[in-house]
Amino acid sequence: MKAFNSNFKSAGIKLILIVFLFVSATAVYGKQISFRNNSFYSKIELIKPGMTKYDVKKILEQPYKLSFYTNDKQEFVEEYFYKSVISYFENFFITYRIVFVNDKVTALLQDENTYKEQKVEVVKKE
Repeated sequence: MKAFNSNFKSAGIKLILIVFLFVSATAVYGKQISFRNNSFYSKIELIKPGMTKYDVKKILEQPYKLSFYTNDKQEFVEEYFYKSVISYFENFFITYRIVFVNDKVTALLQDENTYKEQKVEVVKKE
C-alpha cells in the first residue's frame, strides 16, 4: 500500500508540473504579440495612396506632430505623425509617418522604438 501511495503522489506532482508548464507556455507564447491599440492598427490599414489630408484626419483624427517643407520639384510636402504601442515581451512604440505631396498621400512609413523605463533622480543643489 505504501508503494501505491508513493506512486500516486509522484504521479500527482508530475501532473501538476505538466499543467503548470502548459499554462505558462500558453501565457507566454500564446500571447506573444498583443496589439494594445488594435483599433488604431485597423484604422491605419485604411490609409491608401492618393487620399487627402481631410480623408486621413477623418480616419485617424489629429496627428500628434506634423512637419512641412518644399521638395526638389518645388512641391509642398507635409508629414503627419501618429504613435501606437504594441507589446512583444516588451513594449514598442510604432511611429507612423504619413507623407503628403500637394495634399495627397504618397507614403506611409513607420519606425519602431523600444520603450524602456528610465528612473530619473532629482538632486537639489544647495
